[in-house]
Amino acid sequence: MRSDHYEYKPRGKKPPTPRQLELMAYIAEGHSRKEVAHLLGISIQTIKNHMSDLYERLDADDCCHAFAILVQRGHLSIEPYNAENPDAFLEINVNLPATGIKI
Repeated sequence: MRSDHYEYKPRGKKPPTPRQLELMAYIAEGHSRKEVAHLLGISIQTIKNHMSDLYERLDADDCCHAFAILVQRGHLSIEPYNAENPDAFLEINVNLPATGIKI
């Protein structure tokens, strides 16, 4: 592909909220929306509302797309959880120094 035929356009300009990042970290770790709602003491509809707003903020098509964008932008990072067997588990980190959130 020739570079003069492709112009990169950043998707979505609004940053995610700390709560949206927290939800994405739980979902990325394999929790269902129902489980996340229970863990955080909020309704599934609230989870859906947060996720819908996140997709709009990022101009993402779905949850996987949103996760990829958040990793690319440095909001979420993926690190091996077990140093002896890094393929066994992954740890999802939320990178918001000002909030101190760690999942």
